[in-house]
Amino acid sequence: MLEIPACMEGINCGDLGTWLSSIASFAAVVAALYLARRSEKPRAKGDLNIVIFTPDLDRAFLCYRVSNLGTHSLRINSAFLEIHPIVRRFVKWPSAVANNWQHPTNSRLPTDLQRGETFSYAAPEGNVFGQFLSEFPGPPWLVARLVRAGVTTPWGSIYVKISRDVRKSLRDEIIVIRRKIQEDRS
Repeated sequence: MLEIPACMEGINCGDLGTWLSSIASFAAVVAALYLARRSEKPRAKGDLNIVIFTPDLDRAFLCYRVSNLGTHSLRINSAFLEIHPIVRRFVKWPSAVANNWQHPTNSRLPTDLQRGETFSYAAPEGNVFGQFLSEFPGPPWLVARLVRAGVTTPWGSIYVKISRDVRKSLRDEIIVIRRKIQEDRS
């Protein structure tokens, strides 16, 4: 038989049902607070692709698309391309902000997205971002892997998925621009 220590002889710990109900109540409060806080955060999903629009068949564009998946409206201030923040701690490099190019398919910036709405923004692909990235130290394949794209909101940046075509295009642009710079120096 289990012996109770002398220091605990006068203490009544309650029955098992009371303990289980108090643990369940505590877990319910924690879950409710987590869900309430989670619903306040902006949720979005997006991608960055190369798109060719019908009016300009010979021109390719980098096209940002972001959809609001949250319960509240989402304010988008700008679209950007940047080097990964961890690398930027060691090598100072600015972000390329793409919020001043006018095209009929572009959403206005800044814009408010309601639940389920999609923001789209396109910028010309040719040499705009390749020029920005060409002087970054490192091989072109690594520079293209370090690039992140996204949109800025009052709650912080939302990063979008970059397609393989965009990464390949950026790498090729960096190679061409670096060759041109070397030829000009010679």
